[in-house]
Amino acid sequence: MKTFLLLTATLLSTMSLRPPSAKADSIGLTNGEKLTGRIRGMERETVLLETTPVRGYPPVNQRIGKATIARLEFAPDLERDRLAGSGDPAQISALKAAWLELSPFLGVANSPAARLGLRYALLLMEAEGTESKDEALGIFSTISKEAPEATERAAAGQGRLRTLILSGRSSEALQEAESLLKEGADPALCAEAHLIVAGGHAKKLRLHLEENPRWNEDERAGAERERLRNLALDSCLLAGLGSESPPELAVRGLLGALQIHKLCGDQSRALEIARDIAAIYPGHPGAQIAREFLTRATASSSGASSSPPQSNPSSSSNPSRDIQERASQKTP
Repeated sequence: MKTFLLLTATLLSTMSLRPPSAKADSIGLTNGEKLTGRIRGMERETVLLETTPVRGYPPVNQRIGKATIARLEFAPDLERDRLAGSGDPAQISALKAAWLELSPFLGVANSPAARLGLRYALLLMEAEGTESKDEALGIFSTISKEAPEATERAAAGQGRLRTLILSGRSSEALQEAESLLKEGADPALCAEAHLIVAGGHAKKLRLHLEENPRWNEDERAGAERERLRNLALDSCLLAGLGSESPPELAVRGLLGALQIHKLCGDQSRALEIARDIAAIYPGHPGAQIAREFLTRATASSSGASSSPPQSNPSSSSNPSRDIQERASQKTP
């Protein structure tokens, strides 16, 4: 989920002077003419195309009026694609520059704008400060509405939900997640939405248990505990066991179910889910978390260690924030 790439000014200028054999972006004009070079953004009603008219001399920007353009084609670019796919926090400035340069072409079918924007917004989402998260929300929202690819729109929707949670706007995230589930969104986006909904039910469950520590002596309190528990588990498992859920979201769902069982004191079911995670997703970071839980539980049952600590019931709207945050930190 997290690794990203910095392009220095030197590298950017090196990229602009690609050898003649390298593939170039192209602009098809309405009169049938085709121009090649590197698309460098947009100014008012013109597209900037960087070309090198004379080899060995600095490149220049040619301005082509939008009204004269029939089509735009972006050629593969190793450094730009690497930046969009695996840029890290040290490269946030380069990602911002690339996003601002190409965001006017977000709606173009083969444009790298959406991928650059998603990576940049993900970095902003994880950065400290309200301003960064607000900017991430804006970018995710734009991509979710304007990107031509359904997978890119869905990824932006997931990013938006996660950013809302990280910004402390849980109610807004829950409302949005419930709307997405009613609409029947992309499977990955639905899985993310199920996890948000599970978090809402889990928060209510924790508060209920805090307010009713002797729930087993009160029929109504016991029934409400069971209702909230089942709602939270159902949402976790819809994400965790969905046939189309991506592995990362499936693991988060199963870890969420594990945490709900822990919260309700059902150690045997928590252990069962931990074993499933370790067996089904052995190479996933979440499997290591599950194995650690199994080790602590085994030590505790033999009297060598105390029971694993419970998370703070009121600390989060996420059903397993303590475990899931660790999983996210370890996920590539």
